[in-house]
Amino acid sequence: QYSFINFRGKKIPILISEQGVGRGVQPLTAVLNTLSPGAGGNWHTSYGAKPIYITNQHRGLALFNYEISVFDLTQSESVEIEVYIN
Repeated sequence: QYSFINFRGKKIPILISEQGVGRGVQPLTAVLNTLSPGAGGNWHTSYGAKPIYITNQHRGLALFNYEISVFDLTQSESVEIEVYIN
């Protein structure tokens, strides 16, 4: 349910959050966030976030955890994954 399929060049937080209305579509999201912070959502918000990474070269990685993760796809030759544990 994300707004994109290809996340290359992005840093993606993996957490379950209210999707909001608009999810980055302007000016709708900006107006809703002005009226009620967070109501418009973001391009990365989803009710069903899963920490899974799949490439077009038949490679993949899945985390089996409940903690918030961040997948950093900003580097062209590597992927960095951060997991935040209380």
